[in-house]
Amino acid sequence: MSLPRWVGKVLKAGPVRAARQQFNLDFVKTGQHVGTDAAGNKYYEDLTEHYGRDRWVEPPTWGHFDPSSIPAEWHGWMHKMDDHIVKNPEDQPRSKWMEPHTENPTGTSKAYKAYSTTTSKFEAWEPKVASRS
Repeated sequence: MSLPRWVGKVLKAGPVRAARQQFNLDFVKTGQHVGTDAAGNKYYEDLTEHYGRDRWVEPPTWGHFDPSSIPAEWHGWMHKMDDHIVKNPEDQPRSKWMEPHTENPTGTSKAYKAYSTTTSKFEAWEPKVASRS
């Protein structure tokens, strides 16, 4: 992005929003706000941007953004699988077996930890130290 274009985007977005976008997303964009999900993620669209870069999400907090926080209802819109904008997630058809959306817990204290229930086929090697005399 050229410097004049970047300055124009910063002026249009405002200094606080531009700083937040630059910190979280590594770019500054302006566009039409199309919706917000239950986690507080805000979804935007700017059809003047290149294809594939014209839809983005802004996280509700500063810092690391986990892409797995995007629910399935918005995932399809983000990746242009459909153009349906989710106005109310409760209106979406849901089966009884479907659980509410959760983030991927990998790398957190809630991550699954596998353990073995079988005995090992091998024994660890323990070296025997010979005396030096």
